[in-house]
Amino acid sequence: MRIKNFTSEDALEKIQELLDMDIPEYANDDEYKKICDVVELDYYDTCDEVIDEEYLKSRAKQLIDDDWLNAARNLLADIDLSASFWILDGNGWARDVDAADCQYLKDEIIRDLVDMLDDEDMEKYNDMMEGVANSD
Repeated sequence: MRIKNFTSEDALEKIQELLDMDIPEYANDDEYKKICDVVELDYYDTCDEVIDEEYLKSRAKQLIDDDWLNAARNLLADIDLSASFWILDGNGWARDVDAADCQYLKDEIIRDLVDMLDDEDMEKYNDMMEGVANSD
């Protein structure tokens, strides 16, 4: 994943905005998109496992063409078809975006943003993180 470069000051603001975001336990593709929007990242650029409706239709059609009707039914029955996108699991099956995916994305973006901080803003970031740790 490559996010665009921000100035140190802007990166610090984006980090604060991300830290202020709560990820509900029922998080889905909507929350994932909100995290992407903070740094103007297209969710298809977050990882290779993000798929869209066209891929899903192609996968279901291939299963049907291969006479794997149960597999096609399971593929479509196990996901929220109203979602905008899905993530492939380790076995290559589509699954809904969940809170763990959102938290992972948030953490990865913050790591990338921290790399953009200068020394002065790094001190502010460390103070910010100390405050977060003390609030728990």
